[in-house]
Parts: sequence; C-alpha cells; structure tokens
Amino acid sequence: MRGFARLLVLLGVLLVPLLAAGRASAQVHWDASLEAGATKRFLTRRPAGVKDTLLGPSAQLASHVALLPLVHVGAYLGGDVSPQAGARTRFFGDGGLHLKGIIPFFPRGTRGWIFTGFGYAGMGQGRRGGGFFEVPFGFGASYKLRKPWELFAELGGKVGFAHWGSAYAGGNTIDRLALGLSVGVMLDL
Repeated sequence: MRGFARLLVLLGVLLVPLLAAGRASAQVHWDASLEAGATKRFLTRRPAGVKDTLLGPSAQLASHVALLPLVHVGAYLGGDVSPQAGARTRFFGDGGLHLKGIIPFFPRGTRGWIFTGFGYAGMGQGRRGGGFFEVPFGFGASYKLRKPWELFAELGGKVGFAHWGSAYAGGNTIDRLALGLSVGVMLDL
C-alpha cells in the first residue's frame, strides 16, 4: 500500500495547480468535479462457493485542463466500497490520468463527453490486500445551473489487469470489471 500512498500524493500534486488557477489564466479552460454514486465490481475466476460482490457506494474527485477545445486531460482520485456476501468488505482507492472528449452538438446549457484514462487501484480486505492497473471508460452529460456550476451524471466502468498482492494470490479471484453510475457537481471555468 506504500506505492498507492505515493500515487495519491502525486495525484494531489497534479490536482493542486489545476484547482488553484486564478483569473489571470482566463485563457486556460479547466474544470473540477466531485461525484458520488454506486459501483458494482465483477469478480472473475472465483473459486466455487465464493460469492460475487454487491453494489456499493463510490466517490471521485477529478480535474481537467483543455488541451484543445474538445480534448481535456487531467487526473482522477476516488474510492469505492465493494461488499461481498459471506466475506469481509473490500475497500478500493484509485487514481490516475483522465482523458475527456467533449461531444459537440448538445443543446445550449448542456454538454456531453466520453472519457477514458489509465490508473492504479489498491484494494484492502481485512489483512489481505493488493492492487492492479485499470482503464476507466464511459460517458457523461451535464446541465449548466449557473455559471460556473454544473450538475452532471456519468455512466462508466473500469477494466482491471496485472493484479498483485495477497488478495489475488494464485489468481483465484480477480477484479476484472467495475460498472458504476454517479452524479455530481462541476466547477467549469
């Protein structure tokens, strides 16, 4: 988990300049968002008798800066709880790079996007733990409340690979896919 703590610090360092941009940088378009929702992680290659996970709460903080008018790059930091019948609850923390492509032609006052990225997820379940790389994907839409505030919803998933640690020893149980729905608020400047 030390590697995961280092990743969280690095992401924090990346997010601070984006969140601290002032009016002097009026030509730099950036956004910051906070969202909460529910996530379902799907276990693959689980031994007989091991139950799949249940729907659990999730939250994420993200920030982006526009490279081009329709291409935004940034970082995400989040976590979710993955309950499992007959087993200890699993806790996940994740973070990484985030790429957002704005979809043109939405009605005025609304906006849509697709997203992907690359990150790392750490998992703890009692004394067991581990981690893996992940690729987030999905789409979202927002409604402008009052400049600069927007309400939004995202439907997305994460594909996991290269698992390691005691929770994944022997390849018995692998977190291959997570699907989630979330709503949040975005500051868009």
